[in-house]
Amino acid sequence: MCGRGVFHHGQSSSGQFSDNHSGRDGRSRLQLAAGKGRLPAWPAGGGFRNGPGLDFCQALAGRRSRRHMRRGLDRFPIPEIAERVWARYYIPGGKTERAPYKPVPTHAKETHPELRELCVVANFVEVILAREGHDNPVGINYLEKVQLPHLPSIYGAMLAGVGYILMGAGVPLKVPGVLDRFANHEPATYLLQVTGAQDDDDRTMAFTPSQFMGRELPPLARPKFIPIISSNTLATTMVKKADGKVDGFVIEGYTAGRPRQELGGEVPG
Repeated sequence: MCGRGVFHHGQSSSGQFSDNHSGRDGRSRLQLAAGKGRLPAWPAGGGFRNGPGLDFCQALAGRRSRRHMRRGLDRFPIPEIAERVWARYYIPGGKTERAPYKPVPTHAKETHPELRELCVVANFVEVILAREGHDNPVGINYLEKVQLPHLPSIYGAMLAGVGYILMGAGVPLKVPGVLDRFANHEPATYLLQVTGAQDDDDRTMAFTPSQFMGRELPPLARPKFIPIISSNTLATTMVKKADGKVDGFVIEGYTAGRPRQELGGEVPG
């Protein structure tokens, strides 16, 4: 999986952050993407999306959203890669209710080539569709602790011109450096955190854009990096120890991730 869910963080005219959730059908995805240009505040009217993966495969197998996915695929810079993903996961006419979805390879340190293509293309399509119909920046949100998809997912989002990378649920010290290197299509690595690993275990993932794309491409815009934090200690650590520029923070309070019923149905301002 290369992430899941469909939502964006925006800010209403009252200054309160809102979470806008959507179903997984094509209409709600497209409405959500088009709605980015109407958000009145930070970041300059843009919106945020979770990294996609299985949702993308389900969309290609569905009956309502595949035309939108096809439109995004048609804009991928390497058509042969997009066509391979389409051929693997597209089901003409849509799958029947009880039919299974086509299987997706499992993530590992050495990512299966088909899964690598899926992660890059799915994140590209998610961002490129979200950017349609407006000129405002679009960001994408990842969980640091879900590490295996990071490199191909981030690169795919950058290919589509993502403006912001948000990341929480961990200490993403190495992500700023990844963004710097991917902006020039340079190889990047990411150290996996593995419980019980020994000092001499190889825990480093690698992704080489030039090898993946098979041709030279012009430099990419480096998105701003916004870690999601909940303590001053983590903010200080990020500023002092990150291997590249940290452009700001999202500060989470004690209500983050808690069901509304635990809060009496109200989220404090």
